[in-house]
Amino acid sequence: MNNVARASASGAITFAAAQLIDMRLTGRPSSDTPVRAVEKLIGHPVRGPLLRDVLAYGVQSSLAPSAAAAASLAGGRRTRRLGAAFLTPLAFVALVNPALGVSTWPWQWTAADWVRELTLKSALAIAVTAAL
Repeated sequence: MNNVARASASGAITFAAAQLIDMRLTGRPSSDTPVRAVEKLIGHPVRGPLLRDVLAYGVQSSLAPSAAAAASLAGGRRTRRLGAAFLTPLAFVALVNPALGVSTWPWQWTAADWVRELTLKSALAIAVTAAL
């Protein structure tokens, strides 16, 4: 397995685990934002709870390969790799989802939203960087 693939897998597993821990600790439900983004892009609703769950997991998991690719292109220094692995998924949730109209812009996030996003994306970035 090459380094980017290993980093992608490590990031996806860590991110999923961090989300599960967050949901258990805070009592929040899983997000439907990934599914709403896909629905917006394809122009019709995704029906069925199983399909929605699988799609949400798939979209969330795609953040890890993008973080791993960005980190691998950022150069040899760990700090650059960590920054790229952190900023890539954060930029996606902070810019792409609001631009699609499926979530709020970052300046409208609560303190809890910021803590959650920074914590989850940090876990993902650390796992990706450690695996490269």
